[in-house]
Amino acid sequence: MIDWSDPAHVGSVIGVVGGSLGALAGVWGACLGVFAPKGLHRGAIISSGYLLLGVSIAGLVTGIVLLVNGRVMGIWLPTILVGANMAIMSAIFIRVAKKRYDMAEERFLSAESLRRE
Repeated sequence: MIDWSDPAHVGSVIGVVGGSLGALAGVWGACLGVFAPKGLHRGAIISSGYLLLGVSIAGLVTGIVLLVNGRVMGIWLPTILVGANMAIMSAIFIRVAKKRYDMAEERFLSAESLRRE
């Protein structure tokens, strides 16, 4: 159980959650970089990006709720910063992922048309 009155305890929990989100985002970005140019796993990569976006928005909302409830700045500020940063970066990289998959599909279609000629 989290003791919300102890900023050190809550800060460590927020640090672990924020670090885990960062690690997941790094793995997602690596998978995007490997699979998108090959056109593989489009649905899994895009949907996991939206899942990461949803989790980061939930973190942002949690930080705002903590702010409104009058918690210590050391508790709500990191939560808002991690949530906002991850939400912005996830939204950007989802667009990048879609563009890379579209480029790979276009490349595959042009290669197929050249083979038929």
